[in-house]
Amino acid sequence: QGKDNFVFWIAEEENSLSLNAALIEIQEIMKENLFYKNIPIIFTSATLRVKEDFSFFASRLGIERYEKNYFPSPFDYSQQTLVYIEKNIPLPTEENAFYEKSAKIINDIIHHAKGRTLVLFTSFKALKKVYELCDTTKYPILAQDEDSSTTSLLSEFQKNINVSLFATGSFWQGIDVPGESLSCLIITRLPFDVPDDPRIEGIKERLIKNNLDPFWHYQLPNAVLKFRQGFGRLIRSKEDRGVIVILDKRIIEKSYGKYFLNSLPKTVKITDNINVLINFLKKCTNQNF
Repeated sequence: QGKDNFVFWIAEEENSLSLNAALIEIQEIMKENLFYKNIPIIFTSATLRVKEDFSFFASRLGIERYEKNYFPSPFDYSQQTLVYIEKNIPLPTEENAFYEKSAKIINDIIHHAKGRTLVLFTSFKALKKVYELCDTTKYPILAQDEDSSTTSLLSEFQKNINVSLFATGSFWQGIDVPGESLSCLIITRLPFDVPDDPRIEGIKERLIKNNLDPFWHYQLPNAVLKFRQGFGRLIRSKEDRGVIVILDKRIIEKSYGKYFLNSLPKTVKITDNINVLINFLKKCTNQNF
């Protein structure tokens, strides 16, 4: 791999500087180390498609020829879950007002859910700001920080159904909290990558060099996949029930919002009526799992 396929940057820490390097594209590495073998390879996941299209995933890995298939979910989303979109909230770009309104909504929902809530953030800064504004007296809140152990936090969250968890990063994907411990998932913001991340800057520059729009060819599809991964944290079995709350109104106000909405299961019910949300939550928290 030549240097032109890397992005380099210097990061300042408390008492030191670090020189970092990251690959921009991995297609050649995949070809040289995996795809050159004359054997069938299967990629399987619930989040490989963007708007029923596998091309974003395939292009990122350098897969040129492939067969694709899609199998319907075994879950009955029309009965097991409800999506609530909050419209009366500032845009995330209005940071302080957004944090204050988010904290109020999250507080109210945690009380209606009697804990049992996972709140997903896109940065530690936002997580900390909202946590500081929340009331933790009746229903305790676990808050992830840069040094937290994912395993320990998850274990603590599952032990007590009245506890809620504020998290970011790895909690958007791969965690499994079936049953009574999780009845409500709150997505505070559409999960676009941080724009000044050097690795993202490298990918954007490469796309621009190839006359491609970074937003439509990388940032949006990548955010949609991460959004679907976040959505998937709630329903992990046929017995699970719960609500998903979206606090980023760009999902209904921006033209690109439809890509996120279209990524949800077709049978899922969507509402902006808070009373519908509360009634569904009551059914979930009174249910014997």
